[in-house]
Amino acid sequence: MGGKWQGYIGVVPTAYRFLAFAIATAQILLFPQPITLIPPLILVTSVGIYTLLKALHPFRWYQAGILGYSLLGVDIAVCIFLVMSTGGLYSPFLLYTLAPVLTAALLLDGKVTSCIGGLTVVYVIGSHLVNPFFATRLSLSELSYFLVYMIAVCLAAALPYLINVNLR
Repeated sequence: MGGKWQGYIGVVPTAYRFLAFAIATAQILLFPQPITLIPPLILVTSVGIYTLLKALHPFRWYQAGILGYSLLGVDIAVCIFLVMSTGGLYSPFLLYTLAPVLTAALLLDGKVTSCIGGLTVVYVIGSHLVNPFFATRLSLSELSYFLVYMIAVCLAAALPYLINVNLR
């Protein structure tokens, strides 16, 4: 029953990654931030090349194993860098940080996905509170943004499993 679509499951995180990249690119180029650590064109070009490499699957990163987990770690490190260097909770790449969570939820087991989701929430709030590049504090509106982001991470991590066990 699910065998027909099983070969195409990697398209979902790739499509999401391209969509998140397009949204971030539009935000960066159309609404430039006054304080940027990296020139916008260099940032967009670098992330675009990285996104293209992830889409082409040169290392079969979607397969479990040491190489797959290592590449997932690199993906998380890239997302941490993007969020830290572009404004924490207000980063244009905030949606992009959900890509590793969605990838893990679709292609790996629940424990790994939970770890990735928890790590994502921690580094996003950490990059906002203790970011050495931007002076920020957590106000009530920022707390609500963070809670919405945390709900999005939980949904991205849990929904693929709920769909697979036919819970509705």
